[in-house]
Amino acid sequence: MNARLLKVLFVLLVCCSSLHVKAEPIVKFKPKSDKVVFRYSGSNVKITGAEKEKDYKGYTIYKTTPGVDVVLTGDLSSFNCNSPYVIGERISYLEIRDCPLLSEVNCGNNFISDLVIENCPKLRWLELSKNLLRGEVFDRLASSLPQCKQGELRFLKPNTGYRGKASYYTYENNYMTDEQIQKFRDRAGRQRYLHIKLVTNG
Repeated sequence: MNARLLKVLFVLLVCCSSLHVKAEPIVKFKPKSDKVVFRYSGSNVKITGAEKEKDYKGYTIYKTTPGVDVVLTGDLSSFNCNSPYVIGERISYLEIRDCPLLSEVNCGNNFISDLVIENCPKLRWLELSKNLLRGEVFDRLASSLPQCKQGELRFLKPNTGYRGKASYYTYENNYMTDEQIQKFRDRAGRQRYLHIKLVTNG
């Protein structure tokens, strides 16, 4: 009887322990070319799926395999894959999950068509310009971005140029519906939510 009771308690302990396993911070993206530029800050960061080629003007160029995921794990505080030095359709998909220290993400200028950001409570800066984001991507972001007193989301690059007195935007393919824009504006009106400075062409 005691042996059976001990066995049951052991099984319960294992089950309870599995429920409290901490999710590993992860940044994952799918490259579309054999070279991708990105940089990051943080500690204990491990990279799989990419091999460092060289540093160039503050950026790092990595060799990648098109279609094969690049994965970063560790205590990331920032991630930036926006660079003018490698141009073209570089990343198709970006996923960022369970990064408790991550405060800045810049993934502009990549032609990304799908983006997931979840459980990043300290995120304060999100640059999305010059991608192919629309539809349900912005619906997800409207509900998954963290609650905070202030921050900034840019989904169009501001001040690309001017036509007369009005600014205009070149090579922009991100698109939000009026309803989606209103969701972000509504959240920006509450101090406890991420304050969104929407940069739009409307």
